[in-house]
Amino acid sequence: MANLVFRGLNAHLGQLQTAPFHYGTMIFAHYAPLVLRRFKKWSIEAEPEHKYKPAVEIIRESEIESVLESTKERASDVKCVRDILQKARENAFLTQNTANDSEPMSEFIQGLNLQETATLLNIPTGSKMTKQSESLLNELYETAFEIKQRIYGNRIVLFAPLYLANYCVNQCTYCSFRSSNKLQCRSALSQNQLIAEVKALQELGHRRLLLVAGESPKYSFDQVLSAITLTASISSPPCGRIRRINVEIPSLSVSDFRRLKQTNSVGTYTLFQETYHRETFRKVHVSGPKSDYDHRLLTMDRAQIGGIDDVGIGALFGLADYRFEVLAMLQHALHLESTYRAGPHTISIPRIQPAVGAPDSVGG
Repeated sequence: MANLVFRGLNAHLGQLQTAPFHYGTMIFAHYAPLVLRRFKKWSIEAEPEHKYKPAVEIIRESEIESVLESTKERASDVKCVRDILQKARENAFLTQNTANDSEPMSEFIQGLNLQETATLLNIPTGSKMTKQSESLLNELYETAFEIKQRIYGNRIVLFAPLYLANYCVNQCTYCSFRSSNKLQCRSALSQNQLIAEVKALQELGHRRLLLVAGESPKYSFDQVLSAITLTASISSPPCGRIRRINVEIPSLSVSDFRRLKQTNSVGTYTLFQETYHRETFRKVHVSGPKSDYDHRLLTMDRAQIGGIDDVGIGALFGLADYRFEVLAMLQHALHLESTYRAGPHTISIPRIQPAVGAPDSVGG
């Protein structure tokens, strides 16, 4: 009987190999550590043949540090800064044309390069601010507002976050969900609770939801898929259904991204690197699957290969130098655009906030 059980595990997990043991206790002793390790992994890769650009070639720390240093003087050059702001306006308004002026260079709004962005990030602020830099900052804000108005006008899109479960095996020192936090009450929504939550949000007028879950075998990816399907089916007359379901869930394999795509219900898949600075990343992600910097960074590559081309990236501001994070996000976005012709749909810049039982959070 025990041998049959482990043959079943072998078929389900795709990794275990049965051995010629005939007694349940011997089998358990032989396989228990492997079984536990496998069940601890939230998303299993069934397509290991895919090759990716090395993470160190996507986020090039030395280049970021070099450009931040080399543009410090340029940031105090009024003409230089104003030229960059003018370029930003022109790129946003699609005034750049091809050689024969017959059509725009790209159907997409163009941004700034790494050096130009670093120059703007280096404009002195705070105690280092001068009247000149204050004036340049105001011009920067005005330019940003002008571009925003051109693209979005006064339109603001709201979404409601809906937490499915707060179980997590990771040890992130800034997050109260971290596995060792004994002050955190753990729970997961039942189907009936999820239905009630979605209906309550619909009745409040929400039409866009962000489903959120931690990384733990206590709330599996299969359960997330079921929750997505259930959420998409819920309707509250006269409010109707949720128009867009975005998800912020742990890093997935290519094969699981395909399963996510097959729900036909997901808008944007969001995953934050939290910090792109490797040394800081190592310090604040003590253990767990999330502590693998390269695997996390390549999540959006796996998403693209798995058919999810609508993605959102971000960094948690307050962990490392915000200037570094902005430039790293730019490198990440440019990599996705150049490799898959699909840059991130959203870029998020949440700020670190107090979290109970999280030593590296503000006031934690």
